[in-house]
Amino acid sequence: EATRWYDILKVGAGPSAGTALLGPLLFLAGVPLPEMGSSQTLLAWRDLQARLDPPRAAARVRMLRHLMDAVGARALELEDPGEAAAAEPGSPLLSALRRAAEQRLMGETILRTAAAMAEPGLRENALAIAAAVRALTEAGLGDDGRGLALEAALAAGL
Repeated sequence: EATRWYDILKVGAGPSAGTALLGPLLFLAGVPLPEMGSSQTLLAWRDLQARLDPPRAAARVRMLRHLMDAVGARALELEDPGEAAAAEPGSPLLSALRRAAEQRLMGETILRTAAAMAEPGLRENALAIAAAVRALTEAGLGDDGRGLALEAALAAGL
């Protein structure tokens, strides 16, 4: 259903505000959008974020960058050269989650993801959320990983 709205918004000359806002969400949900690999689309989204909500734009850009990376799509256009390389939080919950995912223990991966995302210091952290998305995917739960990525994107105001 959302893809029909996206297609309606796309009609016309170039990306509109509607397509720039909807595109990343549809992409994270697993809708194949070739234009999401385009620098122009990602830069239009970033610029729109800066215009709509300047105080929160950097956090939103960071969140989308990490979520796209977690679902296997590098968004180099969204990298900030001035931003120091951030390390994933050194949480025992995330370590246990990674171990469960590496062993493809689906049930344990799901439970550990839920526990990690309930932790206040982790549930707002883009790197921790991306780690959880990757863990779900590695455990064979790619659709659930994309679902978590979409929920995180919506919660972050993307």
